[in-house]
Amino acid sequence: MSLQAYLPFLVLALLMTVVALIWAVGFDARDLALMVCLIFPVLAGVVSLAVNRMALENLGGQSEDRLSDLEQALISLSHMNAQLIALVFAWGGAAMLGSYTLTRLWWWHSWQYGLGMLAVGIGVWFYASLLNRDGSMLRTKGVLNATAWMSLCQGIGAIVGLVFLAMSGKIEAGRADWVANIIFMTGGSGIACLSLVAAFTHWRAGRVGPAPLIGA
Repeated sequence: MSLQAYLPFLVLALLMTVVALIWAVGFDARDLALMVCLIFPVLAGVVSLAVNRMALENLGGQSEDRLSDLEQALISLSHMNAQLIALVFAWGGAAMLGSYTLTRLWWWHSWQYGLGMLAVGIGVWFYASLLNRDGSMLRTKGVLNATAWMSLCQGIGAIVGLVFLAMSGKIEAGRADWVANIIFMTGGSGIACLSLVAAFTHWRAGRVGPAPLIGA
Protein backbone atom coordinates (compact mmCIF):
# COMPACT_ATOMS: atom_id res chain seq x y z
CA MET A 1 0.00 0.00 0.00
CA SER A 2 1.37 3.41 -0.97
CA LEU A 3 1.33 6.60 1.06
CA GLN A 4 -1.59 7.94 -0.98
CA ALA A 5 -3.85 5.39 0.72
CA TYR A 6 -2.85 6.73 4.13
CA LEU A 7 -3.04 10.45 3.29
CA PRO A 8 -6.76 11.00 4.06
CA PHE A 9 -6.30 9.41 7.50
CA LEU A 10 -3.14 11.42 8.16
CA VAL A 11 -4.83 14.70 7.25
CA LEU A 12 -7.81 13.81 9.45
CA ALA A 13 -5.48 12.93 12.33
CA LEU A 14 -3.62 16.22 11.82
CA LEU A 15 -6.82 18.25 12.11
CA MET A 16 -8.22 16.28 15.04
CA THR A 17 -5.01 16.47 17.09
CA VAL A 18 -4.69 20.21 16.51
CA VAL A 19 -8.30 20.74 17.65
CA ALA A 20 -7.74 18.48 20.67
CA LEU A 21 -4.56 20.35 21.56
CA ILE A 22 -6.34 23.71 21.42
CA TRP A 23 -9.02 22.32 23.74
CA ALA A 24 -6.40 20.98 26.18
CA VAL A 25 -4.49 24.27 26.20
CA GLY A 26 -7.71 26.14 26.86
CA PHE A 27 -8.16 24.15 30.07
CA ASP A 28 -4.43 24.29 30.92
CA ALA A 29 -4.34 20.48 30.79
CA ARG A 30 -0.61 20.09 30.22
CA ASP A 31 -0.38 16.32 30.54
CA LEU A 32 -3.24 15.91 28.10
CA ALA A 33 -1.60 18.38 25.72
CA LEU A 34 1.57 16.29 25.78
CA MET A 35 -0.33 13.09 25.02
CA VAL A 36 -2.23 14.75 22.19
CA CYS A 37 0.99 16.13 20.69
CA LEU A 38 2.50 12.66 20.63
CA ILE A 39 -0.25 11.20 18.46
CA PHE A 40 0.44 12.71 15.05
CA PRO A 41 4.28 12.50 15.01
CA VAL A 42 4.10 8.88 16.20
CA LEU A 43 1.45 8.07 13.59
CA ALA A 44 3.54 9.68 10.85
CA GLY A 45 6.57 7.69 12.02
CA VAL A 46 4.67 4.39 11.92
CA VAL A 47 3.36 5.14 8.42
CA SER A 48 6.87 6.11 7.32
CA LEU A 49 8.35 2.83 8.50
CA ALA A 50 5.53 0.88 6.84
CA VAL A 51 5.72 2.52 3.40
CA ASN A 52 9.52 2.58 3.32
CA ARG A 53 9.80 -1.07 4.30
CA MET A 54 7.25 -2.02 1.68
CA ALA A 55 9.08 0.03 -0.95
CA LEU A 56 12.37 -1.73 -0.18
CA GLU A 57 10.70 -5.13 -0.43
CA ASN A 58 9.23 -4.20 -3.81
CA LEU A 59 12.60 -2.95 -5.06
CA GLY A 60 14.20 -6.22 -4.06
CA GLY A 61 11.83 -8.01 -6.41
CA GLN A 62 12.71 -5.99 -9.50
CA SER A 63 14.40 -7.80 -12.36
CA GLU A 64 17.27 -6.74 -14.58
CA ASP A 65 15.03 -5.77 -17.49
CA ARG A 66 12.87 -3.37 -15.49
CA LEU A 67 15.32 -0.56 -14.74
CA SER A 68 12.82 2.15 -15.65
CA ASP A 69 10.40 0.73 -13.07
CA LEU A 70 13.20 0.70 -10.51
CA GLU A 71 14.05 4.34 -11.12
CA GLN A 72 10.40 5.33 -10.89
CA ALA A 73 10.08 3.45 -7.60
CA LEU A 74 13.06 5.31 -6.14
CA ILE A 75 11.61 8.67 -7.19
CA SER A 76 8.24 7.73 -5.72
CA LEU A 77 9.98 6.81 -2.48
CA SER A 78 11.57 10.26 -2.22
CA HIS A 79 8.20 11.80 -3.03
CA MET A 80 6.45 9.92 -0.23
CA ASN A 81 9.08 10.76 2.37
CA ALA A 82 8.97 14.44 1.46
CA GLN A 83 5.19 14.46 1.84
CA LEU A 84 5.39 12.92 5.31
CA ILE A 85 7.99 15.44 6.44
CA ALA A 86 5.87 18.27 5.04
CA LEU A 87 2.83 17.05 6.98
CA VAL A 88 4.69 17.01 10.29
CA PHE A 89 6.00 20.54 9.72
CA ALA A 90 2.47 21.66 8.82
CA TRP A 91 1.11 19.98 11.94
CA GLY A 92 3.65 21.81 14.10
CA GLY A 93 2.80 25.16 12.53
CA ALA A 94 -0.96 24.66 12.86
CA ALA A 95 -0.62 23.43 16.43
CA MET A 96 1.54 26.42 17.38
CA LEU A 97 -0.70 29.05 15.79
CA GLY A 98 -3.91 27.45 17.01
CA SER A 99 -2.71 27.09 20.59
CA TYR A 100 -1.65 30.72 20.89
CA THR A 101 -4.38 32.44 18.89
CA LEU A 102 -7.52 30.49 19.82
CA THR A 103 -6.84 30.34 23.58
CA ARG A 104 -6.04 32.88 26.28
CA LEU A 105 -2.43 31.74 26.32
CA TRP A 106 -0.02 34.05 24.51
CA TRP A 107 3.64 33.85 23.61
CA TRP A 108 5.23 36.55 21.49
CA HIS A 109 7.32 34.21 19.32
CA SER A 110 4.46 31.81 18.57
CA TRP A 111 3.52 33.42 15.27
CA GLN A 112 7.15 33.42 14.11
CA TYR A 113 7.70 29.73 14.77
CA GLY A 114 4.18 28.81 13.66
CA LEU A 115 4.41 30.59 10.33
CA GLY A 116 7.97 29.36 9.90
CA MET A 117 6.97 25.72 10.28
CA LEU A 118 4.01 26.18 7.95
CA ALA A 119 6.29 27.79 5.37
CA VAL A 120 8.76 24.90 5.57
CA GLY A 121 5.92 22.39 5.29
CA ILE A 122 4.51 24.13 2.22
CA GLY A 123 7.97 24.33 0.67
CA VAL A 124 8.68 20.63 1.19
CA TRP A 125 5.24 19.70 -0.16
CA PHE A 126 5.89 21.87 -3.22
CA TYR A 127 9.22 20.08 -3.73
CA ALA A 128 7.41 16.74 -3.51
CA SER A 129 4.86 17.91 -6.09
CA LEU A 130 7.62 18.97 -8.50
CA LEU A 131 9.40 15.67 -7.97
CA ASN A 132 6.23 13.83 -8.94
CA ARG A 133 6.03 15.53 -12.35
CA ASP A 134 7.31 13.76 -15.45
CA GLY A 135 10.39 15.43 -16.89
CA SER A 136 11.15 17.37 -13.70
CA MET A 137 14.78 18.48 -13.31
CA LEU A 138 14.60 17.19 -9.73
CA ARG A 139 14.49 13.60 -11.01
CA THR A 140 18.24 13.30 -11.29
CA LYS A 141 20.81 11.27 -9.42
CA GLY A 142 22.55 14.40 -8.13
CA VAL A 143 19.39 16.04 -6.76
CA LEU A 144 18.17 12.84 -5.12
CA ASN A 145 21.56 12.30 -3.49
CA ALA A 146 21.65 15.91 -2.27
CA THR A 147 18.15 15.53 -0.86
CA ALA A 148 19.20 12.42 1.04
CA TRP A 149 22.16 14.26 2.56
CA MET A 150 19.88 17.16 3.48
CA SER A 151 17.51 14.70 5.15
CA LEU A 152 20.38 13.22 7.12
CA CYS A 153 21.57 16.66 8.23
CA GLN A 154 18.02 17.65 9.13
CA GLY A 155 17.61 14.53 11.25
CA ILE A 156 20.88 15.10 13.07
CA GLY A 157 20.08 18.78 13.53
CA ALA A 158 16.68 17.92 14.99
CA ILE A 159 18.29 15.52 17.47
CA VAL A 160 20.82 18.17 18.53
CA GLY A 161 18.00 20.68 19.00
CA LEU A 162 16.02 18.21 21.09
CA VAL A 163 18.99 17.53 23.34
CA PHE A 164 19.59 21.26 23.79
CA LEU A 165 15.91 21.85 24.62
CA ALA A 166 15.87 18.99 27.12
CA MET A 167 19.04 20.27 28.83
CA SER A 168 17.88 23.88 28.91
CA GLY A 169 15.19 23.21 31.50
CA LYS A 170 12.60 25.19 29.54
CA ILE A 171 10.16 22.30 29.42
CA GLU A 172 9.74 22.36 33.22
CA ALA A 173 9.95 26.15 33.50
CA GLY A 174 6.18 26.61 33.45
CA ARG A 175 6.26 29.77 31.36
CA ALA A 176 3.89 30.74 28.56
CA ASP A 177 6.00 28.85 26.04
CA TRP A 178 5.20 25.47 27.60
CA VAL A 179 2.96 24.49 24.69
CA ALA A 180 5.62 25.53 22.18
CA ASN A 181 8.21 23.39 23.95
CA ILE A 182 5.91 20.37 23.83
CA ILE A 183 5.34 20.94 20.11
CA PHE A 184 9.09 21.34 19.55
CA MET A 185 9.86 18.12 21.43
CA THR A 186 7.20 15.93 19.81
CA GLY A 187 7.32 17.47 16.35
CA GLY A 188 11.11 17.56 16.39
CA SER A 189 11.23 13.89 17.32
CA GLY A 190 8.93 13.12 14.40
CA ILE A 191 11.06 15.14 11.97
CA ALA A 192 14.21 13.42 13.21
CA CYS A 193 12.68 9.98 12.71
CA LEU A 194 11.25 10.72 9.27
CA SER A 195 14.44 12.39 8.05
CA LEU A 196 16.72 9.56 9.15
CA VAL A 197 14.38 6.92 7.70
CA ALA A 198 14.24 8.82 4.40
CA ALA A 199 18.04 9.06 4.18
CA PHE A 200 18.58 5.41 5.15
CA THR A 201 15.96 4.13 2.70
CA HIS A 202 17.41 6.25 -0.11
CA TRP A 203 20.86 4.72 0.21
CA ARG A 204 19.54 1.27 1.00
CA ALA A 205 17.30 1.34 -2.08
CA GLY A 206 20.30 1.93 -4.31
CA ARG A 207 21.81 -1.33 -3.06
CA VAL A 208 18.66 -3.42 -3.29
CA GLY A 209 17.88 -2.99 -6.99
CA PRO A 210 19.69 -4.82 -9.79
CA ALA A 211 21.38 -1.67 -11.08
CA PRO A 212 21.76 1.00 -8.37
CA LEU A 213 20.46 4.44 -9.32
CA ILE A 214 21.88 6.08 -6.23
CA GLY A 215 25.64 6.49 -6.12
CA ALA A 216 27.77 6.31 -3.00
